[in-house]
Amino acid sequence: MEFVERNSMGEPPMLLNGDNFYIWKKRMIAFLNFTNSYFLESIKNGPHIPLTEKSKWSEEDKQKIHFDKQATFFLTLSLPNDIFTFVMDFKSAKEMWDNLILLFEGSHETREYRLICEHIAFEYKYGESVSETFIRFNCLINELKEVNVTYDNVSLLVKFLGSVNPALKHVRHLENLRKKSLKSVYGPY
Repeated sequence: MEFVERNSMGEPPMLLNGDNFYIWKKRMIAFLNFTNSYFLESIKNGPHIPLTEKSKWSEEDKQKIHFDKQATFFLTLSLPNDIFTFVMDFKSAKEMWDNLILLFEGSHETREYRLICEHIAFEYKYGESVSETFIRFNCLINELKEVNVTYDNVSLLVKFLGSVNPALKHVRHLENLRKKSLKSVYGPY
């Protein structure tokens, strides 16, 4: 497991290494949104910058600045030392977040290319259960959707079935394949 589940709902998920960054990112987004939706605004849009001098800041300005600092704090809490050193000099949660994404996922184009290559090369790993293969495949499909890459249902079914049973890799026709979903085909396993 690449992240640590914490006991308290007040603690962010801990990233142990970048191998499962996508899952950690989704959990961190859920955590920040649950804790305070402004935290997500802070990592997506950057810190709140009041339009007046500090002595004239409104309570709302002060609160938003505090939320920016909390979002940064939660990110720093969730990172191991080696990863934290990569982002520790960034001043805002957005800068940290954007650089973590760049470090672990690359640019949008790089990520899209990497995911397409992973889909093409996807196969069962020796010693892996069918459930583990299905979860890994489903995660890959979800990541592909996130970068707007989709495959038709038949292609997904053939790819998955071919990965768990190499004899099915060259199947051109299975009865009612077009009517089945990936989850329904997985069910009997």
